[in-house]
Amino acid sequence: MKSLQIRTQVSPRGQVLLEMPPELANQKIDLLVVFETVNGEIEALVPTDALGWPHNFFTEIAGSIPDFPDIEDEGDFELRDSWE
Repeated sequence: MKSLQIRTQVSPRGQVLLEMPPELANQKIDLLVVFETVNGEIEALVPTDALGWPHNFFTEIAGSIPDFPDIEDEGDFELRDSWE
């Protein structure tokens, strides 16, 4: 396993162009991306509350699942003999 360390600038759209060494051209590779900001801290992308939930998460999500359809009646169950 080899590693490649580069320093690059993230575009305003959040994109990074990653160019691999030419000797890897036309080869299948497993790629693992681990990143760290230059100052060593990764800031939260979405502001969160004290418990770690994004702000207004529950107010935006509540009621977003549609009502479940009515289930048809399955009828009466058969009567069975008891074990006793």
